[in-house]
Amino acid sequence: MDKNAVIDRVKRYANLVCNYFPVQKVILYGSYANGTAGKYSDIDEMHSKRKHPI
Repeated sequence: MDKNAVIDRVKRYANLVCNYFPVQKVILYGSYANGTAGKYSDIDEMHSKRKHPI
């Protein structure tokens, strides 16, 4: 899978997650982010939640 396909997949996943959780941002990191992905690379993503007022 090329980097653009991974970014598209992460965006679709992020939209799904945003429907259920208060996500502030989604970050793609690892081999796909730095262009070194190989045949068996996985997709590394992290999302940070928005802070709720107390």
